[in-house]
Amino acid sequence: MSAYLEFHVKGGGCAIIEAGMIGAVMAKGHDAWRVGTPDAPTLVVLRSGEQIEVIGSSPGGVIGRLVSTRQLEREMKMLKNAEVYVDWLAPMTADDADAADSRHPRP
Repeated sequence: MSAYLEFHVKGGGCAIIEAGMIGAVMAKGHDAWRVGTPDAPTLVVLRSGEQIEVIGSSPGGVIGRLVSTRQLEREMKMLKNAEVYVDWLAPMTADDADAADSRHPRP
């Protein structure tokens, strides 16, 4: 089974990336939970070396989604009832993109 993650991309778009292609996640500063914004996006680094500028996600959040996706992938493989899994995000509006830096998953 293949597992994919959807990301909101800087500039207004989305990317759907196979989970195994992600090699690293980076952000400016020292807070792994700071959500990427258009001014300071989170960088998802693919194993090929290409970087994708992501907004609305933090490095810690991306790693959490990867771990959850891998666990689900293993469970579904054992059940043999799925070929593909996609971890979809809720659609992002222009207001969401502007407010992305104000949403912090930790108090």
